[in-house]
Amino acid sequence: MALRYPSPEELKLCVLYALRALVSASSNQLLTFFNETGTMNYLEMQSTLTNLLDGAQVLETQAKFGVTYSLSAEGSDSLKLFEKMIPPSSREAIDKAAEVWRVKFETERQVFHKIIKAEPGAVTVVLSVMDGDEPLMELSLRVPDMGSADLIGESWEGRAADVYSVIMKLLAAR
Repeated sequence: MALRYPSPEELKLCVLYALRALVSASSNQLLTFFNETGTMNYLEMQSTLTNLLDGAQVLETQAKFGVTYSLSAEGSDSLKLFEKMIPPSSREAIDKAAEVWRVKFETERQVFHKIIKAEPGAVTVVLSVMDGDEPLMELSLRVPDMGSADLIGESWEGRAADVYSVIMKLLAAR
């Protein structure tokens, strides 16, 4: 049995279809999503995303946590016209995975961290919780090394709500 490689048009439609299902996503989130669904690899995704941006089918938005991509009006129109060209197996894989990943990606956009290298021997970790596009809380911590910064950043997503709650209790106590 010969392997079937999707055409560039199919790949474009899959990215548009995924962005409609996910609402918006970063490049890393799209890569994770397509890796999970087995729809396309990194090079296919990057090339396809670039072509869609060049054709104004996808919008690129700079957010506090980085760049996100979403469907443009032109992309939505194209998808409506040609959605049936996406193989049913790809549509099913995207639909199934999108239910789970949409929530996870939204959480990643609301709770995130960034690491800033300062002078030698010092690293700053900026921990953020967003409410839409507005910061709800930002906390900057200077730590001695990248290992500490990575550890704090990795644990932030699971503990941000607790940290926020404790800080609010302590500061709002009379």
